[in-house]
Amino acid sequence: MKIGFIGVGNMGAPICRNLIREGHPVRVHDISPAAVERMTALGAEAAQSPRHLAEAAEVVFACLPTPAVAEEVLLGSGGVIEGARAGLTVADFSTNGPALARMAAERLGERGVDYLDCPVAGGVKGAEAATLSVMAGGDAAAFERVLPLFRQLGRNVFHVGPSGAGCVFKILNNMVRFCNMAASNDAFMIVARAGLDPARFLEVLEQSSGGSAALDRMGRKVLKGDFGADFALDLAYKDIGLALALGEETGVPLRFVGVLKELLLEARAQGMGTDDVCAMVRVIERSLGTEIRSGNGG
Repeated sequence: MKIGFIGVGNMGAPICRNLIREGHPVRVHDISPAAVERMTALGAEAAQSPRHLAEAAEVVFACLPTPAVAEEVLLGSGGVIEGARAGLTVADFSTNGPALARMAAERLGERGVDYLDCPVAGGVKGAEAATLSVMAGGDAAAFERVLPLFRQLGRNVFHVGPSGAGCVFKILNNMVRFCNMAASNDAFMIVARAGLDPARFLEVLEQSSGGSAALDRMGRKVLKGDFGADFALDLAYKDIGLALALGEETGVPLRFVGVLKELLLEARAQGMGTDDVCAMVRVIERSLGTEIRSGNGG
């Protein structure tokens, strides 16, 4: 199957690499020439534009940082829609708002193109290991056509409903994850301030009812003082904004999420936007003059 892949950054690159390793002919496009060169070195072909890429593809994957970029790449001048033809399927891994997903499905559908909003969870580690969770919204028949490719990229693949449903599920997944991270930060700060060992607390928590996937970054990054971006804090702030918009749209007051947005905004104001989302812990560390690190305490 001829594949086009747009956006080979932190998440897109390992996903694209897995498709290349599976033997698929892949054309890539990215605003970064260096990112494209890394893929062409593995056997991919470079495309001049999203339009050029779409002209030769049976499936186009996109993995883009913001809804504005996704809209421009898919529907703008020189975008996928200008090179699209009937029978093409576009599978968008980006985390967008559901309204954009529905609009993309409608606009592309006018050209006989199927659009799946299929954001993924599992982070860079999951992308590298091909163990992502894929949550796809859109036409069920289109999903079945792309399913063999999804299964080469992820361990858990779900068709979750009509256009926009994938985005809703992903936004809410990230909302729960980031709220868990914020609560964990407070708990670990108490442990550190009490003179106990945060690393030992992590060991206990991971085997207890308070454990969650949010603890991964606590163990891999926070306790080691590593705030290099796997998932940038700026992107988390964007996703929390999308969650709040969903809450307003559905009439659900997201009380805790509003507080989380303020925490992320404060972290951005302190220059942490390009750091990993786990850097939000540094706001409380700085305010209390205590760092949460392995070996703290007795």
